This record gives sequence, C-alpha cells and structure tokens, in this order.
Amino acid sequence: MYSVSITIGRNIADQLMNRDLWNEFKSSVKNELLNLNLQLTVSNTGIGEWDGIKEENFIAKGIREKPFADDETDRLVKNLSTLSKKYKQDAIAYAIGRSALALAE
Repeated sequence: MYSVSITIGRNIADQLMNRDLWNEFKSSVKNELLNLNLQLTVSNTGIGEWDGIKEENFIAKGIREKPFADDETDRLVKNLSTLSKKYKQDAIAYAIGRSALALAE
C-alpha cells in the first residue's frame, strides 16, 4: 500500500483560527487526499506544538494500492504550498510513502 499523511495546525501565528476557517482548512486537506484517489483512513484532531506554541492540529491520512507518479506528488506539494499561504500557515507537514500492516498472529 502507498500512503500520504498530512498534518496542519490551527493557529495563525499565535492566534486561534476561527472555527469556520478551520473547518474549511481541514476540508481542503481531505480533498487533496481524495484528489489522489486515496481511501481516507485517518481524520482526527489533537494537540501539537509548532515553534514552541501548543495548538490544535489535524491529521489526515489516505492509502491506495498504486504507487504515486512524480507528477502526482509534485502537484500535491504545490497544492499544499498554496493552502499554506491561503490559510496563513508557516508550513504544512506531509509524508508520502509505503504503508504496511502488522497482522495479529
């Protein structure tokens, strides 16, 4: 299996992003995974830290059977950069790679 994981934070600098904008941001991230024909497997919020400041975060992960083509990963990175600017973020964390399952024996 092949996967993409994306993590975003809610703060704009040291201020909390309003709820409507936060929900729009999370939805935009999920759409990036769906645009890669991934099955969304993780979609949750938690607490993280960026630049020494705690903040709410959101993690979305998707998987698929087919490897990623270079143009797909290039497009994802470009789109995440665009989202980063749109939502006034320093960065958006992502990981692209292979995933496996450790099955119970």
